[in-house]
Amino acid sequence: MDIEFDERLGILRCVSRGSTSLADIEAFGRKATSLQARARARLGSCLILVDASETPVHTKEAAAHFSEMAATRFKAGDRTAILIASALAKLQSQRMTTKDATAYFTSEAEALAWLLESGKVA
Repeated sequence: MDIEFDERLGILRCVSRGSTSLADIEAFGRKATSLQARARARLGSCLILVDASETPVHTKEAAAHFSEMAATRFKAGDRTAILIASALAKLQSQRMTTKDATAYFTSEAEALAWLLESGKVA
């Protein structure tokens, strides 16, 4: 699991592959916090593209930890586009995220278009 700031687009790009341990989630959270602050300083909000297309369903503990992070780290104006392949993973992700500012896609181009389009929430 990794996260980087895309300077050209002004978005955070997160890639998750395979299973995720609680230690991985903790490390991800620390890095995400500083990058979210950087994005907000530049844009006033945080736009995140998550590629979870090769991520299996998380353990109950990992899902709970992600839910806690989502509940405390997102602010008004933030948006998250998630690339996801499995219907079951999408259902789990919907329980872990802030619903009013998150949308799900199978195409990166569509996800980026939604993220960068101001004012639209799916």
